[in-house]
Amino acid sequence: MKTLMEKLFRRLEERGYKTQIVPIKHLDELKEEIEDRHRKDLFDEEFYRERLTWFVFNPAEDFPKAESIIVVSVPQSQIQHIFNWKGKSKSLVVPPTYSTYPNR
Repeated sequence: MKTLMEKLFRRLEERGYKTQIVPIKHLDELKEEIEDRHRKDLFDEEFYRERLTWFVFNPAEDFPKAESIIVVSVPQSQIQHIFNWKGKSKSLVVPPTYSTYPNR
């Protein structure tokens, strides 16, 4: 019989998602990496505010003894925009992060 974790990972994989279990200590490393890049002005300020400030790096209080987290990577397709300029339609393909999406 498959474990709950195996079933979860299989279902996520069926949807094209990549998953990994990592030690929870990496949350602090990720937070520091993002903050360091922000201090060095490596992020556009608007991008940083809109896309990175809402991350929570503390384990939920419901799980005080958590040792691992499940990281799920969800692919997003490129987006094609069509612009009209000087009477002509122009197509432009942009990364998905250039389009608005809900933060939560």
